[in-house]
Formats: sequence, C-alpha cells, structure tokens
Amino acid sequence: MAALKSLMARGIRAASCRHNFSTSDVVRLASSLKPAHQAEVLKLWADSNDELKRVLQDNNRILQESLREKSQLMEEKERANGLEKMLIVAMRHAGVVNARSCLDFLKRSKKMAELSNTEAWKLLLADNPELVACLIKRIPSWARNTGGKQTVPSVLASKIASLHGSPKNDIHSFDSPLGLTIWAGMPDEVTTLALTCIAEHFNVPHTVVVRSSLLHVMLSLGARWDEAGEVGGAGPTI
Repeated sequence: MAALKSLMARGIRAASCRHNFSTSDVVRLASSLKPAHQAEVLKLWADSNDELKRVLQDNNRILQESLREKSQLMEEKERANGLEKMLIVAMRHAGVVNARSCLDFLKRSKKMAELSNTEAWKLLLADNPELVACLIKRIPSWARNTGGKQTVPSVLASKIASLHGSPKNDIHSFDSPLGLTIWAGMPDEVTTLALTCIAEHFNVPHTVVVRSSLLHVMLSLGARWDEAGEVGGAGPTI
C-alpha cells in the first residue's frame, strides 16, 4: 500500500509538472473520482503543493470553527430550554394557571401584592419604559384614550388592571410545556397584544395560538353567553 501511494504521488507530481496543473485542476480531477479516492488524491497533491496545502488547512480550520460554533449554539439552546422548563415548573408551583394568575405572579414577584392592580402597574410601567413603548406601538388606541387628564402610563395601568380582573382571561392557560398559552383574538385582539407584550418583556414562557375560525366563533359565543348569564359555567373549553 505504501509503495502504491508513493507511485501515485510521483505520478501526480509528474503530471502536474508536465501539464502545468493548477490546484483547481486537481480539485476537479478529484471530484470526478469515487469518494473513497478523492481525499487520497487531494492529500497526495497537497503533500507536494504548498498552495493546496494552505487551502485545505484553511478549509479545515473554517470547518472546525463552524462545528464549534454550532456546538456552542446547541449547548446554549439546550441550556435556555432547560431554564425555561424550570421557570414554568416554578411558576406552576407558585399558583400560575392562567393569564390572570400570571399577572398576579408578576405583581408578587415585584413585591407589590398589597397594592391595587392599577397602582402596581403604574409603578411597574414607570420602571419599565420598554414595556410602555411596546404597548403604545402595538395598541395605539390605548395611548390615545387619555382624556386629556391622565398620563399615558396611568391609562395603560388601568387597562392592564382591567385584564387582571376579567374572568374572560382565564381562557389563556398556563401549563407545561408551552407556558402561557395566549389564544389569539380571545376575548379580543387588544388582550392578545397586551398579554404578548407583558410576557415578552418579563420573559414569561408563552405561545400565541391561532385557532380555526369555527373554534373562534364557538369560544366567542361562550364568552357572550357567560356574560349574559344565559349559560352557567365557563363556556366551551379546549
């Protein structure tokens, strides 16, 4: 085998000298061979050609760096997924079962359990201008309804407090593995946007789910029947 490799090496060097082969010529030649022979031909050529040796070394370095980066990204993703699962379990143990109890949890975690929902969210919004910006951007009508007397954060706080107190928002459940499941458009689009802003800002694991139009109608009718007192219970469930 060693003698055969030596013969191949001499043949490649002789051919390259006689025909003035370039690196690209040898690469094209190797690509026409069976995969089992490609690496051997390139290695033999590289042993006698500094240019190809540098190319192969550079390619190998780039490949190794790419593999390391990919491995690091996978490790970071696995670590993030693990932390998210732990957070979901911790929040469940803390009594978070739906959107309203999630908002309660955020209040308690900021040591504002004794405050009213409106007062608590005024303080939370004052400390979190990015959340204010998100709510104004996604729900501009909230910022316009100030009435000329209330500040924008005060209006936003009262709006969030109304979400806090509405039983309709119990439909947005909290459980493993999705965290807070935000049903798009339930009971309205504004609620969906507000809950999404809050979840994103406070790093609450969440998933926004878009239902079929038929299910949307059924859930909407159920909410209306409950509100009118025509049907007992919590209406249709998922």
